[in-house]
Amino acid sequence: MDGQDQSSPPDGAFTSVSAGDEHTCGVRTDGSIRCWGNDELGRASPPDGAFASVSAGAFHTCGVRTDGLAKCWGWDHQQQSSPPDGTFTSVSAGGLHTCGVRPDGSIECWGLPIDGRTRPQSGEFTFVSAGEDHSCGVRTDGSVRCWGANEFGAAVPPGSAFTTISAGQFHTCGVRTDGLVECWGVNTSGQARPPAESPSSGPTNSPTATPRSQVAIPVATAMPAATALRPSEPKSVAGTASEDPDLRRAIWAGDTDTVRQLVADGADVNARDSDGNPLLHQAIWLNDAEIVWILVNAGADVDAVDSDDNPLLHGAIWQGDAEVVQILVDAGADVNARAASGEPLLLFATTWSADEIVQILVDAGAEQ
Repeated sequence: MDGQDQSSPPDGAFTSVSAGDEHTCGVRTDGSIRCWGNDELGRASPPDGAFASVSAGAFHTCGVRTDGLAKCWGWDHQQQSSPPDGTFTSVSAGGLHTCGVRPDGSIECWGLPIDGRTRPQSGEFTFVSAGEDHSCGVRTDGSVRCWGANEFGAAVPPGSAFTTISAGQFHTCGVRTDGLVECWGVNTSGQARPPAESPSSGPTNSPTATPRSQVAIPVATAMPAATALRPSEPKSVAGTASEDPDLRRAIWAGDTDTVRQLVADGADVNARDSDGNPLLHQAIWLNDAEIVWILVNAGADVDAVDSDDNPLLHGAIWQGDAEVVQILVDAGADVNARAASGEPLLLFATTWSADEIVQILVDAGAEQ
């Protein structure tokens, strides 16, 4: 895909490149950084200076200068582009967080502090990779440790020894010390099943990771193949909300106090952004249970749909935050609503979410 020219690199020589969401950055042979693709929020506008490495995330980019200091640019609403003082040997930009390896081998992370994504494992590491909601690092003994959201087992590494690793959205892959690639996490499109070493080498070296639930559901039916799974993702923070841009900005910033004050002053909690998504959808997408509660308590429509005609409860199930799901259900969200594809929410949750969320829906009377 090259809709933002992210796959159309400029001429010239590079020593390394890193591909983000809709942009790509590379280190030139003179140490300067060149980025291309979508420059929304400044993610593709690097600073001057000489860099040793670069890492492109979802909406921000970070690099290590030749003096060891980390520098980031792009979206910073969760401080993911505000690295701490001190030197690093490498950094990795993820979704709304960033992690780096210090010279002593310890890892430090910054950005959105939920799901444990900014609380790395202790120990001495040689490498770290920040994914969408989780991160993994390789220790000096080759073992892998992961932290953050563990959706579909993406943060549960095998016991093999690795030399390097790469964390994605819901899956992780690494190169083992024997040279083979091993992956874990969701495998809906074969992303966690690397190719075999040769056509004659038999099965791949990574098992298929299958989402599962052990909660009994009211109607026992065969699980159909998953269809349109992902709810409408908030596409931009640069646009203007149709009625309450101040409230939208406060939600995106995770500024609970400002959200509470704006709501008390009469802000429209049912306003929609420029993409057509309700503002409650934004808070759900960020897994911000406190702001979700504030909006719902102020009268936000829990049965509204997003720009893809999926109910907001569908988005909360996808995000995997049981607390947010419980808030919506307690406020009267229709647990028997269907996704835009026609799939019942309970079936969607049984296929793609944790047992706790399935149980919440079952207890509320959800049916297939």
